[in-house]
Amino acid sequence: MLSEPAYRTYAILVTYNPASGELERALAAVMPQVQGTVVVDNGSSPGLEHRLPPGAGQRIQFLCLGANYGIAAALNRGIEWARSQGATHVLLLDQDSEPAPDMVKRLHAGLRALERQGVCVAAVGPFHWDPRLAPRSAPSRPFVRRWGVMIRRMACKGREDLLPVSHLITSGSLIPVPVLDQVGPMREELFIDYVDVDWALRADRVGLALYGVCSARMRHTIGRQAYDIPALGYPLPMRTPERNYYLFRNAVLLYGQPSVPLGWKVADASRLLLRLGFTLLFGTPRWRQLDMIFRGITDGLRRRAGPMPPTFFAARARGQ
Repeated sequence: MLSEPAYRTYAILVTYNPASGELERALAAVMPQVQGTVVVDNGSSPGLEHRLPPGAGQRIQFLCLGANYGIAAALNRGIEWARSQGATHVLLLDQDSEPAPDMVKRLHAGLRALERQGVCVAAVGPFHWDPRLAPRSAPSRPFVRRWGVMIRRMACKGREDLLPVSHLITSGSLIPVPVLDQVGPMREELFIDYVDVDWALRADRVGLALYGVCSARMRHTIGRQAYDIPALGYPLPMRTPERNYYLFRNAVLLYGQPSVPLGWKVADASRLLLRLGFTLLFGTPRWRQLDMIFRGITDGLRRRAGPMPPTFFAARARGQ
């Protein structure tokens, strides 16, 4: 087991047209906590590299992919670069995430505690909340775990809690580099959505666990808008029609894999039905939302992966 001074943690921050100040806040929060950072840009408008902090060239690598290849591909390119720098751990981040000043330290502490207990860990992740919500709306149950055919939200009863989870959101996940050799890279054909779930399912199949670290905190924006639903104990994000396409398509793709446990398929499908009902009630524009969900389900049944077909964008341009 590595001692703390031997850690070489590299942050991999994926961007796609970040809002003003978003990238700057994320970098300012994470750079003091890691040995290096790579910003992997998925085809943003030109000039994003000029928004990097002055004099940060020694600690930030900027990789411009030139087009949007999806979050999985961007993460894989960042992981390859971090490996080349001798990273022992990688920290995955979205552009709309802002780690607390001690988040990485607390994630490492949680990982060390689990290793001392003999737990084989694939990744650990922080308690995350959406800063746009009122304080009373902060999620009381930020982590998820499956029991049989039910997916339940888990509460942090104390800041030192280490909670076993079924999967972690990608952003904030701390992964030991050797784990990537056991589990494999992110599945690029999923493009976006369910990339984290697919990786977690593969980690479970090789006997590795995932844990939430309650003392590690991170602000993280969920979707374009989040609705506070107190009865659920967590906010439901409102997604764009295009994101719902990927969400429903990739869910169907995973349901079709024989290696995915039946209990997980049933549990996730019930949650997806809740998402469908929520979109019918609140989604805008409603017909565009339903159209993209239907297209996603159809493409999933056809086993069509990768980026959304260009014809879908043409239909959107025509207002269909």
